[in-house]
Amino acid sequence: LEASRNPFGFIGGIDAHCFNEEYLRQQIRDVAPEKADLPRPFRLAIIQLGTYDGTVYNARQVIDTVGHL
Repeated sequence: LEASRNPFGFIGGIDAHCFNEEYLRQQIRDVAPEKADLPRPFRLAIIQLGTYDGTVYNARQVIDTVGHL
């Protein structure tokens, strides 16, 4: 997923559009087209909760948005 980086190369937050289902399905389509249209194309998602800049994701919001995948 796309994330911001500071001048030192530290990874920041994941860009908001990356939590869009169509965006995620397109990313899957690029590497595993046979899985892109499955109801649950992911086995596991690992998202770092906090970033160098203090961004902390709302886990409930992430699950509500893309948890069904």
